Amino acid sequence: MVPVTPPSNSSRYLVIAIYDIALTICEELANDLIGRATLVAVARSSRILSEAALAALWQNIPDAGPLIRTLPEDCWERESVTWPDEMIHVFLI
Repeated sequence: MVPVTPPSNSSRYLVIAIYDIALTICEELANDLIGRATLVAVARSSRILSEAALAALWQNIPDAGPLIRTLPEDCWERESVTWPDEMIHVFLI
């Protein structure tokens, strides 16, 4: 049997593999509201996992609200409006 030697930059492949695993886990968490809240906490508390958590959160945002809230607070205003039978929230820019 011939011994297999890893490539000289095998640590780079290991880091990429770990990131891919973390991203896959984070993408699964992003599918529901509780998972999204968990990802926010992970992004704030883990330097190692924050990039994967943020990528999963921004990959599929439910509406423009999170994007608008990244603007300075004096640029927008949130208002509740009744639309036929339900209360909705609108952002005025």
